[in-house]
Amino acid sequence: FDIRRNVQSGTGTDTRNVRYINNMTANWQSYDAWRLRFNHGIKLTDESIGASSWSGLTDLVGMQFIYDFNEDWDLTLQAAALRVRHLNNYQPNAGVALGFNVFDNFWLSVGYNFVGFYDQDFTAAEYARKGVYMRFRFKFDQNSLEDMLK
Repeated sequence: FDIRRNVQSGTGTDTRNVRYINNMTANWQSYDAWRLRFNHGIKLTDESIGASSWSGLTDLVGMQFIYDFNEDWDLTLQAAALRVRHLNNYQPNAGVALGFNVFDNFWLSVGYNFVGFYDQDFTAAEYARKGVYMRFRFKFDQNSLEDMLK
């Protein structure tokens, strides 16, 4: 859960922006090679510029299907939708990514989204823009830190 506030005054017009944001990710794995990841985010926005004000609800729903070919390679299929309810606006995302285990606890993925969107508030939408992207994942815990120091 995240609350972001932005207030500006003294520029001739007072502005206020408050966003209440919640992101959730759930993973399900029934077989070693197959994983399903579900993302949901919801955002309530209150904005005012001068005497005018707006309020709106935005939600994000997404799914990723991940198949591990072996210990080093995986394939991800993803789909998501961002809906800005008060504007009746719907933006889809669909893409594919290929991942490689560079070394223990470090994963590199290269992907392509056929359609996409951008929203600065949803962490689950970081790789939802249209086009090519690269993602680095690093597992960091007490064991990986000890292994790095050896």
